Amino acid sequence: MEKKILVDAAELTQLVIDLYNYIRKLDIGTKAKWHNEYLEANEIPCIAFKKESATVEKKNPNIKGGYEAEIPFVIYYRDEVKDTKDTLNIVEPLNKLSEIFNKETEVEFPSLKLTNKKIEPVALEMTATPSDATGIENNKATFVASYRFIYRKKGDFE
Repeated sequence: MEKKILVDAAELTQLVIDLYNYIRKLDIGTKAKWHNEYLEANEIPCIAFKKESATVEKKNPNIKGGYEAEIPFVIYYRDEVKDTKDTLNIVEPLNKLSEIFNKETEVEFPSLKLTNKKIEPVALEMTATPSDATGIENNKATFVASYRFIYRKKGDFE
């Protein structure tokens, strides 16, 4: 069994910060304030970016030190729901995010600023469509969708 080679924690932390700073500036059709990791208890609407707690493995490492990796993350969106129409519409910001990610991937991420210049974005994509995370309570519901950021890190001599 091959030993997994993991991405350095400092690199991963910086990438997550860069991703959060990028995503929270996107216009996804809501006035919700962005949060990192947690939704604010009484804020409606509310949206949060959360890195999934998974180790990030280096894929296709080369002798020069380059590799590919992917960072899984989720976005939670909570809003007021009074009827079926509201329940259907609550997923729109999460779907809009996926549309923006697809467009950004096609044009090679002109808006994404990464601190580490050796890192090249490859793709941002939705991996699981929006689903109910909490049920309806006090006319509020929270939906969640999963995404991933795929990138390539150049080696020392690339």
